Amino acid sequence: MLFASGLTLDDLVDRSGYSKTRVSELLRGNGYYPAWEITFSVGHALDVPTRPLRRLWDRGRQGGPQGQ
Repeated sequence: MLFASGLTLDDLVDRSGYSKTRVSELLRGNGYYPAWEITFSVGHALDVPTRPLRRLWDRGRQGGPQGQ
């Protein structure tokens, strides 16, 4: 998504308001499950629709698809 957007990591950091370390960690999927606030902010900077992003975030937070 970052590559397709034409944004650099520095651009995304500027647009999201989070540190390069936090944004990089989110994009790599390292560390703890991310808070909605940073997920929303980075998604917004990348023009990702909020509703589908929130559904995916909620599903991941709950441990995967329903019924598993």
